[in-house]
Amino acid sequence: MSALDKIRQWQSAAKTRRILIECLIDLPPLVGLYWLASRFLSMPIAIAVTLASAAMLLLYALRSIEALDSHWLIRQLDLRLHDLEDSSDLLFKPAAGLSTLQNLQRDRVEQRVTNLANVDLREPWPLKIIALSFFVSALLFAVAVYWPQGRSSTTSNRV
Repeated sequence: MSALDKIRQWQSAAKTRRILIECLIDLPPLVGLYWLASRFLSMPIAIAVTLASAAMLLLYALRSIEALDSHWLIRQLDLRLHDLEDSSDLLFKPAAGLSTLQNLQRDRVEQRVTNLANVDLREPWPLKIIALSFFVSALLFAVAVYWPQGRSSTTSNRV
């Protein structure tokens, strides 16, 4: 496996973690919103509100994942792996366009990366935010279930 393939694997793991984090943060309140909307609005409006919210959250999640691009990857490698001597960007450039000195440095960096064990570039789990997300969902569900129903006034005609 080449050094670039190895680095792309680390990037893929970071993207997968980001997707999971976004799902754990975004989906519970979305379900809570659906419960709340279906309780107080008509079903078609509740579905429309939920779908519109889901579309916005999906766009946000996709933009969040897109942020983990090659520039992010180079920054992370240079921050976390001091052995690369801030030269990880050379791995992403074609060897033909580099000077002799840059090619030598690129070979050194590539050798160091291939000798590395797996490097974890994934962000840590934001447990407090995930817990808050589930709490908000539970709160929305509780409001939807326990909010008092409006009483219909029935008047009886007395003769």
